[in-house]
Amino acid sequence: MVLLFLTKLSFAAQAQSVNELTEDEFKQWTAFVDSLAEKQQFSGIVLLADNGQVKFQRSYGLARRQPDVPNRLDTRVNIASMGKMFTAVIILQLAEQGKFSLNDTVAKVAPGLMRKEAAEKVKIKHLLNHTSGIEDQSSCGDWRNELFPLEVIRPAKEPATEYYYNDLNFTILGAIIERVTGEDYFRYVQKQIFNRLKMNSTENYQGKLLPRSAIGYYSVEENGKLRFGTRFRPLTSRPSGGQYSTVQDLNIFLRALITNKLLKPEMTRLMLTPKPELNNTRYGYGIQYFLDGKLVGHSGGEDVYPQDAWALTYPPTSYSLIVLSNLRTNLGDDSTARPIVTKLLNFIEK
Repeated sequence: MVLLFLTKLSFAAQAQSVNELTEDEFKQWTAFVDSLAEKQQFSGIVLLADNGQVKFQRSYGLARRQPDVPNRLDTRVNIASMGKMFTAVIILQLAEQGKFSLNDTVAKVAPGLMRKEAAEKVKIKHLLNHTSGIEDQSSCGDWRNELFPLEVIRPAKEPATEYYYNDLNFTILGAIIERVTGEDYFRYVQKQIFNRLKMNSTENYQGKLLPRSAIGYYSVEENGKLRFGTRFRPLTSRPSGGQYSTVQDLNIFLRALITNKLLKPEMTRLMLTPKPELNNTRYGYGIQYFLDGKLVGHSGGEDVYPQDAWALTYPPTSYSLIVLSNLRTNLGDDSTARPIVTKLLNFIEK
């Protein structure tokens, strides 16, 4: 699955001149998406909006096979690591409320959660930025089980010396949310984001496939014919991602984020900007940078399901493009979303 958002950040004035899509370019782009689906190189849902108004939406391919169930506009897809944005928003909201500072150490905010030597060095901002120096210990089981080794392990590197993308950083942030709020992580996110924004089709996955959900498939060519398979496994939702959502709900979330409905303008800006002071220009707080920094947001996915998930913004425009794909080609190694994204970007940057 793949998610992409390209939209204008309400708080960032851009000097760059960018052309709007002409009617002919728009038709060429939609025809390109159609052609990918016809060649079975894309399966999923696409939504393009301009200033929040839907300009194009269409579903393609199959959500499930044997028996065949087509994708629909309201099909839910696992968004994988894009869920890190939800955790980041909650952490930043708690910081706004004065529960802690982003410069506070884990030792101060959640005593006993990590080995003392590590907890006294690693700060909240390091976890949000993947510069904690902690090595990945994540697995497919209950995310809380991953917290136990933290009592003994040391960071592999000093914090703020190197960017190392790591799910465990957000597992720790999830535990901090529970410690500070006194509530279950999933219920708190449901209340503070999903319910608040009326994202009624977005849910945490706890091992039982949700209604209207797509399964990820891979394709491989054998003797001139395509064969489709899946490696679906019960990976439950966690603070590092794994929720199921729809194009409509994700559009709601993105609009709320960039129009400061979830965070105050200064905190929104802080979330969506890179952190060179932490030796990391590739990540903000729960936000990534792609295609030479032209696209800002988050991705997720792996060949195990197989799936993709991108949630990206393109600041100079007012466009938002959401692509949910439940197909990866070449035995799951290749994304089917990137061609759709780059094709639109080429038109915009003509």
